[in-house]
Amino acid sequence: MSKLLFAEDIGSSRLRKVNLILIIWLGILPSTIFPQIERISEKIFLNGFGRYIFVDNQFTLYNIFSFDLDGDGVIDIGGLDESGKNLIVYYGQGFNKFTSPVRYSLGGKFTGIQVRNLNLNDRVNLIAYSKVEGIIKIFSFYKRVISPFLNLKVDCCFSEIVIVNLDKSPQLELVLYGQNFKGIGIITFENNKYDYRKVGEETYAKLVPIFLNSDNKIDFVGYNPLKRELHLLRNNSIYNYSTNIYDVFDERIDEILSGNFNDDIINDIVLISNVSNVMYVLLGNGVGNFSNKFKIKTISKYTDNVVFDYNRDLIDDFIIYDRNAKKIYLKTIASDYSRIISFPLSEIEKLYSLASYRTTTTKGVAFSTNQGIFLIVYSSLSFDNEKYSISSNPSDLITYRVPDELYPKLIFIDRGSNRLNIVTRNEFNAPQEIFSIPLSYSYEKIKIIRAKSNKINLVCFKQLNYHFDYFEIDLRNGNYLRENLAIDGLIKDIGQETSTSDKVTLNVIVQSKNEIRTIIIKPFEVNKVILNESISDNNFLDFSFDFTSRTFFFVNKDLVGNQIHLWSKKFDQTYKKFELTKTTSIKNQDFLSVKLTLCDFFSDTKFALLNLSNLKEDMLLLIPVKNPTKYFSIDKILINDFGTCRCEGENSFSQNNFYFYNELSKSFEKIVFSGKGKPINYSIRSYPSNTIFSVDYNMRHKSEIVYISNYSIFNIERITE
Repeated sequence: MSKLLFAEDIGSSRLRKVNLILIIWLGILPSTIFPQIERISEKIFLNGFGRYIFVDNQFTLYNIFSFDLDGDGVIDIGGLDESGKNLIVYYGQGFNKFTSPVRYSLGGKFTGIQVRNLNLNDRVNLIAYSKVEGIIKIFSFYKRVISPFLNLKVDCCFSEIVIVNLDKSPQLELVLYGQNFKGIGIITFENNKYDYRKVGEETYAKLVPIFLNSDNKIDFVGYNPLKRELHLLRNNSIYNYSTNIYDVFDERIDEILSGNFNDDIINDIVLISNVSNVMYVLLGNGVGNFSNKFKIKTISKYTDNVVFDYNRDLIDDFIIYDRNAKKIYLKTIASDYSRIISFPLSEIEKLYSLASYRTTTTKGVAFSTNQGIFLIVYSSLSFDNEKYSISSNPSDLITYRVPDELYPKLIFIDRGSNRLNIVTRNEFNAPQEIFSIPLSYSYEKIKIIRAKSNKINLVCFKQLNYHFDYFEIDLRNGNYLRENLAIDGLIKDIGQETSTSDKVTLNVIVQSKNEIRTIIIKPFEVNKVILNESISDNNFLDFSFDFTSRTFFFVNKDLVGNQIHLWSKKFDQTYKKFELTKTTSIKNQDFLSVKLTLCDFFSDTKFALLNLSNLKEDMLLLIPVKNPTKYFSIDKILINDFGTCRCEGENSFSQNNFYFYNELSKSFEKIVFSGKGKPINYSIRSYPSNTIFSVDYNMRHKSEIVYISNYSIFNIERITE
């Protein structure tokens, strides 16, 4: 069955009629009524952040942490297992690699765990606790051996423990709080003994340490859930705090984040309400209070957060889990405090815990999920195989390299945020920054129409839809123009129409009723549509259009002669006159699937690629358009979707390559067109399933493949054949 034989539903037909009327109406109006506004693309600075590292999937870790447990200078990862009775540790080996998991029995069942050097015995301390029973057990680590150190008994039913230094003494203190815990519990240490006291009568569901003023003493901001009050607790001494009410909120506060969220050096606060879907930003004034409060609307439910300056702009960001969308986001507060700049990092079906992760060359986050344990990090290290989590729901992927750039840019659609993203890469081949541009619709395909140095023209569209977005983008300055264009018909393909004008003229191939039409359109003009002409009926198996030569290639079946014919239909500028040529004929061997595409990026020799499949065999015919009588056949190849194939050329190699995913061999392959000889097929990588990919060359003439795998991870690999 032809891939064009789709019935038009009534709803989309009505919508196209409405849009056609709108196009005609716009053509009557003067151009000054709708001036084009040049917009600034939103920039997200990553500076290499987003490299994905898989650790292990043997255990599920709760209260995951990262710390140098054995004192070898390399960060380790650990946490409680599902039973709460065992500590699991992955010892670091350097370069973000880890040993197999090591299990330690804790001699009891615990609900939480933290690791710090409490400065009690010159060894790393493990603090394990049972919230309901009010038991805290402190262990010591030495040369990867764990031993009990102190057993503490406190009041029951605290929720969390904050470990801070309240009085500038060498030892750290433990601060206990909770929704079912009255007051604040403070544990101090001296001479390997502990002292436990309760301070105040208030109940706090959330309590974060913060420097409210310049006395260098840790203060606290706490939220009382019973009164819905935000309290400021100023540290006068270790057991003496001045408390005042900052504000009373109508909604419940679920999360409190402390950090530097503007461009000063004073600590700020972010409050999150998942019930009302709002976020408050409180900017500290450095004299014990907050100078401004901004309210930002959110759209989902946020839990589990880590605050850190991940993009190195001296302003803290935060990584947070959206339990509704089941995604991890990197979020930054906009400079005008009107919104949150949000960037999806990865899809996670179930998150158990997360923790900050940092080495001398790496900073990021460690995650424990239902899929295992992994890191998303910034790293200055360069590898031949890179994995980055820079989108949680990508669609289509192309690469583009400016002549003086070392590595190509990555251009993709993020369906999660409904944005067109362009990722630049630094000297370590790591994500540097992202140009993020909003789309008017959930499109699935990107096509570069024209590219000149740092200025590109591209379209985003979805096949069998009736409208698309057209962009003129200045990559150097981050400026762009965008226009949403409606077409009378279902879009099949879009390209550039050959023109003597410097302005881009688009050629949109559409299916309308029972015919194929070409619509020539000028973006940003009042009278946009300058030609709308039928070029074929639907009496064929498949087609492909060569926009450079205005040639319509199509395949049909001759039932009488039992043959399959490839035809070319070359049009003039009016698309009313054409030259019809039978390019070649192939004996029909009861082929169930016939698919056609062009290597239309080649300037010298174009190839028509015809994929034929029946119950016995699958083969790909490579037919030179200039010499169709001499075609080549490669057996055992099946390409289900030609839209994922890539034609690339490299002048220095004097060859052209056609890259594709072979459904039969489950591998990524390429066909090399070199000179006039027979094209040769190479297998490059074996992949379990079809995937979105792009292939390009860097300035050093090293070919690379960029593809998307599990977790929507971008993989960048050098191709060495």
